[in-house]
Parts: sequence; C-alpha cells; structure tokens
Amino acid sequence: MIGGADICIFAMYVQEYGSDCSSPNQRQVYISYLDSVQHFSPEIKCVTKEALRTYVYQEILIGYLDYCKNRGFTCCYIWSCPSKREEDFILNCHPKKQKMPRHAKLRKWYRSMVKKASDENIIVHATNFYDYFFTQSNGCKSRVTITRLPYFDGDYWPTHAEIILNNLMKEEECSEPKKKLIKRDTKIFKHKQPIEDCDKDALLIDKIGSSIRPMKEDFILAHLQHACNHCSQFIISGNRWICNCCEKFQLCDSCYNIEKTLDDKQKHSSSRRGKHTFSPVEIISWPLRTTDEDDIVKSNYFDCRLKFLDLCQRMHFQFDTLRRAKHSTMMILYLHYNSISPNSENRIIGQNHSCYQTSRHISNILDHNILRAFLKKCFEVLHIESEYKFLWGKDLVKLFHFLEHAAQCRGKGCKNIICRRLKQLFRHCAKCNVRRRVESCRECNVVWLLLKFHARACNKLACQVPHCIRIQNFRLRSSSRNDDGKMDITS
Repeated sequence: MIGGADICIFAMYVQEYGSDCSSPNQRQVYISYLDSVQHFSPEIKCVTKEALRTYVYQEILIGYLDYCKNRGFTCCYIWSCPSKREEDFILNCHPKKQKMPRHAKLRKWYRSMVKKASDENIIVHATNFYDYFFTQSNGCKSRVTITRLPYFDGDYWPTHAEIILNNLMKEEECSEPKKKLIKRDTKIFKHKQPIEDCDKDALLIDKIGSSIRPMKEDFILAHLQHACNHCSQFIISGNRWICNCCEKFQLCDSCYNIEKTLDDKQKHSSSRRGKHTFSPVEIISWPLRTTDEDDIVKSNYFDCRLKFLDLCQRMHFQFDTLRRAKHSTMMILYLHYNSISPNSENRIIGQNHSCYQTSRHISNILDHNILRAFLKKCFEVLHIESEYKFLWGKDLVKLFHFLEHAAQCRGKGCKNIICRRLKQLFRHCAKCNVRRRVESCRECNVVWLLLKFHARACNKLACQVPHCIRIQNFRLRSSSRNDDGKMDITS
C-alpha cells in the first residue's frame, strides 16, 4: 500500500504437483514466472547492505518454499531466464527506468535466495538440473531415462525435446542410417556397458543433456527433503541412514536393506580403508497428502498468466507509472471480488450463476457494429422470431445458453425451436462438403463464429459445447508460441 492505495508490485505463478500426481512430477514445485514493477517504497538498503526491495522479494520466495515443505512437497525447480525489455509476462507495461537483469546477475539473485533458505534449514540441498539427472555420482544406481525427468509446462527441456523428436522423425522418414553413439558420446550416462546401438530414448537424453550442459547453472534445483543416493527417491517417512565415513551419503530404508544383503565388494565404499557404518536418523512424519487446507479461490482472470495479461492489455491496465499502477490494481481487485460467487466457483454474478461473463464484457470482445452484424446473421440462420430478441448486449449471452442446451439435449422431439435448429446446423457442419472453405457456406460460417465467441467467454473446465475446449487450447497455444523467456526480478 502506497499513499493509502493498494498497488500490485509483485506477481508470481507456480505449478504445484501434489501427492495425487504420478511420478516423476509427484510432490514437485516449479516456480514458473516472477514479475515486479519498480514502485517499491522506501528505496533504502538493509543492514546486510542489500536493497530492501531485494530482501522483501527473497523473503516472499523463502516463505513460500517453507510453506510447500510443511505441506509435504519434496523439491522445487527454478529456471533462471532473464527477460527482454519489450516483453511483458504478467504485469502489463513496466517503468522505463526499471533495469532488466542479465543471466549472471539474475543467477546470483536466485543463488542468494537459495543460500538464505539453506541457512534457515528450509532447503536441505541445492544443485542444478543437469548434475542431478544427467551425471551419476556418489553411488547413484538409477538409470537416466526420459521418463525420470519431471515435465513442467513452459519449461526448457520439454519444448526442446519436442523439437529433437521432430528432427529424429524427419531423419527416419528420409531413411537415413541410425547414428551409433560411441562411448565418448554417452559420457553423461556413465553406464557400466557402452551403448553401441542406441535407441531413440537414449539418443534423446544425450541431445537434451548436450544442450543443457553449457547453461546448467541456470536450472536450479532445491531439495526440500533429503534424497536417497542409490534410488534418488526422496525420503519422507521411515529412517534416513547416514554413512559415518562419507559426507552427504544417505540411504532410504529399502536401499539400506538391500545394501545389507550385498557382498563386501558390492557394498558402499570409498577411497578410505575400513568398514563403512550407517546411523539411522528418524524422519519427521510429513503429511501424506499435499492438499491445501485453505479455500482455493478460482478466478477466470488469474487462472493462467496469459489470461491475466490478455485482460490487462485489453482493458489497458498498465503499471509503467505509479498513477496507472494504482488505477490498474483497483480495477483488478474490483473485477476479482465482483466476479466470483461466495462458494468460490467460476460463476459470474448477475447472470443467474451462469458460466458466462457479463454482457458488458462480451460486448467488449467485438466491435459494436461487428456484433450487430453477426447477431443479425444468427437471427436469420436460426430463424429467431422477434419474441426471442432482447437487448443487443444480452442477445449473445442468450444464444450461448441455447447453444449449451442444444449440446446437452438428447431428446429428438425437443420443444425448443432454437435447440432443434442448432442440432440441424451441427449435422450440416459435419456433412458439409465446403467446410474447408467456410466463407462459401453461410450456415458453417455462423456456427463456427458462434462456437469461437462462446469459447472466448466460457469459463467451464469441462464444457460440453462442441469444440469449446479445443478452441480454448488452440488460443492458448497460439499465444504461447513466442513465449521463450520469462519475466524475473532483481534489485
């Protein structure tokens, strides 16, 4: 709060994969995007001679990591990727005086935060993505496979892996001979036997590791719980067996029981002579489920950063000046608290708990003249009589209700005339011979435009209207094609 007014100066999007998620994403956290605007006040330094703004933002991250650890999460992933001046990722328009950090400075900022969390015993071990998954050291016996790597939306390696797979498929189509990996090519695997005829999985892992290796320090991996050195599984229950001779070597209960049955030559050893003994350390019982006890407030505006950024750009909510930041924050809070019903569901007030947005927002999607012309086409194609016509701003909302009814209606003799007409149009679109040239078919043109406008206004996660989810996913993919970087913060 600055000058008695609330101001949004910091934003963060995270991905939480709880205990119900399958491996390898189980109990993992990914800090997806960070963003801030330089309106923090006062602009002074702390006792540690760092900017107060830096101290506060780092404490927010440390507090969040502590919160995740208490809920039972085991690991946190961070991609230190600086942004460009002309790119906005969460908050629309940044102050011109705000500096954007480079790779080295941003990496130092994150390392400083991780060190503070380690001193507070929140993070038990810090490494990077490449060293943990692509190099097998200190007795690790788990093989590196593509199914072992955690998959996060918007992360570097999944996008790069898709490009590599497409190139491999093109090579197979060209009938080129498969490349054989010699021993030096598979150095990152450190297998006991060299791979001569490598399959696609091993080749993919090799290419991903080669691309990550030069910038491995940018992919920070913070362990919130201790991990077994043999199976690489996080120890969240039972005992943690610590080697009394080796530093930072520990086993889980299952690996320790297997270790006892091995021969002396196969057991854990080091360069020192003598027998290595293990001491048990009881693990604090963490929650079996990572469910958040607080109520989750769902909002169509804050569901993902693309929707929020689209809202800010469309409504001209900017944060480049203090005055605009105050106004934008006030309007965002107003839209947030006046568009969610008390039961925290995606139901918009004023539309009888409908799943659609208000008619005023729908009218903002299109120009008034375009909307009037489209509605006129809909009325003509659907043969809507005058008694169905309401105020022009609510006609599209009413059509959305009829569209949802027609998608769910299974009766052949429905009394609703518009429902029967919509079903006829659906069947026509499925059999139309000119559906690839929508401009030449009037009925197909109207139906596809109606489906498109419905998808832009619909908030349902499992909408039964044809192609609704498909159109929404296509719009999100189209908006994120050029999304190669991230917006991060530093002092």
